[in-house]
Formats: sequence, structure tokens, C-alpha cells
Amino acid sequence: MARLDLVRTLRDLGLDLATIRQIVDREISLPEVAAAHAEALAVPIRTLRLRRAVLTAVARRGSTPEEMDLMHKPAELSGEERRRLIGDFLDDAFGGLDLEGFKSSMTPELPDDPDPEQIEAWVELAELSQDPDFRTGVRRLAGQHEAGGWGRSLRGCL
Repeated sequence: MARLDLVRTLRDLGLDLATIRQIVDREISLPEVAAAHAEALAVPIRTLRLRRAVLTAVARRGSTPEEMDLMHKPAELSGEERRRLIGDFLDDAFGGLDLEGFKSSMTPELPDDPDPEQIEAWVELAELSQDPDFRTGVRRLAGQHEAGGWGRSLRGCL
């Protein structure tokens, strides 16, 4: 009866029969399989959380299909892709200034379970970072501040 309960529980948790047979026959351990399946679930759970946050933000804003597409794209980027997007902007805007330590503090992380406001903020940041006029304005501002000593004082803080 205990074996049948174990099989039923494992099937309810989504394990296939071949894997269950290996567990029952003690060819592989239950903790090993449980850890592997829990890790495999992390990716779709993160994806569903992001989708929920995007859809909630779209519903709150009354977004158009174009805005929804804009919201979806940054949310679906990997953490590395988002860091690269912001890093490229910072390199362009602050090129020539030695701000390596400062740059990392200026690169926000989107949490695994973002709320709709965080998605909206990321979309706005992604849009701004791609806007040529905004890039030019930030670059000009950074140049003005460096000419006035801001760059030297900022480097002294790093």
C-alpha cells in the first residue's frame, strides 16, 4: 500500500512512470529526483511570474498592443541581457569616464517575482536607454559635469 501511495504522490507531482520505477527499485534516490525536478520547475515558475506582472501592468495601464509588446520584451530578457542593455547605455553615456564600480550600482536588477510597477519601470528604463536623444542629453550632461570636476570627485569616491 505504501508503494502505491508513493507512486500516486509522485505522479501527482508530475514525475513520469519510468522515473518512478527507478525510485521504487532504488536505482536512483528520491531526494536526488526531487531536487532535479524542483530545479526544473524554477524556470517555468519565473516565466509565469513575469507574464503575470506584465499582464497586470497592461491591464492597469489600459495599454495598446504596441505598449504590451514593449513591456513584454524587457521582461523576457535574461538578467545578463538586461545588464548588457543598461551597460551599453552607460558606456555610451559615460564613455571615457572611469566609472566601472559606479556602473554596477547603476544597473538595476529585475527580481524573479517582479510586481507590475517594477515591470513598468524596467520598460521605461529600457525605452529611455534606447532613445538617441536621451543618450545624447545624458552624454552632454556627463561631459559638462566632468569638465567641472564632477568626474574627478566621483572617481575619488569609488
